[in-house]
Amino acid sequence: MALRLIAAAAVLAALMGAPATALTTQPWPETQPTCSALPSALRSGATLVCTDTVTPERSFEAEHRLRCDEAGLCLYTQTMPGNMTLWCRFSPEGREAYAQTIETRADGPIRGIMARECELRDSAGAIISFESARGDDEAP
Repeated sequence: MALRLIAAAAVLAALMGAPATALTTQPWPETQPTCSALPSALRSGATLVCTDTVTPERSFEAEHRLRCDEAGLCLYTQTMPGNMTLWCRFSPEGREAYAQTIETRADGPIRGIMARECELRDSAGAIISFESARGDDEAP
């Protein structure tokens, strides 16, 4: 009887973790040398890995990764200067907002739906507020 309970608990634990791991079980596609396809990938939910320069001096090359599940919820990461990473759990609305931001090359603070669906993390994975990250950029 005890063995059946243990086996049932193991099966339930595996089933509970399945949706969370569904995004990570597939291999990533080959890295694209530019991110020109990122807005359309955001809109369609296509899996994409690409690199792009994010500073005018081209001193930093960011890596972007996007993967969506069957429900249209997407995980997006972007490496950032200062050993930080932007992590987003995008809804379809958040993906559209970010696609528009990329297309218009709108620089500035993250706000609105993106601020609710994204967070900055340091190299250890700790969450950094957008305000403190912006303040570091302005420091001498």
